Amino acid sequence: MAARPLVARQPNERLQALIQEAGCSNAGLARRVNMCGAEHGLDLRYDKTSVARWLRGQQPRGRAPAIIAEALGRKLGRTVTIDEIGMANGKNLASGVGLQFSPTVLGPSSRSASCGAVTWGGGTSCPAPPSPRPRWWSRAVTG
Repeated sequence: MAARPLVARQPNERLQALIQEAGCSNAGLARRVNMCGAEHGLDLRYDKTSVARWLRGQQPRGRAPAIIAEALGRKLGRTVTIDEIGMANGKNLASGVGLQFSPTVLGPSSRSASCGAVTWGGGTSCPAPPSPRPRWWSRAVTG
């Protein structure tokens, strides 16, 4: 079996500073991350050693960075981004867990407020939502 290549990791000073600001221990942060993950339906099993690895520069996988940011944000009482905890890895990621939609991809209830509409004589005109029935349905019913 081939040995894994050694990657020079830089200590995560941003995460260290936020942990200190929050007055949290490594075990305390791990506990908070596990609880926050459980709220999102994830079975996370981090411990103080996991946090020590993050502080040495290891990047957790999947949704973990966002969960870590959320857990620290709750402790600090403010929004904490993935970039603030030093885990963005050059990616431009959103701070929250979940998706962000543009205003033009909203449901029918929001269409009238912001649909990227064209203005016709002072009013706005939004495209009608697609019919939930197939075309053949209306032909079969009308005749």
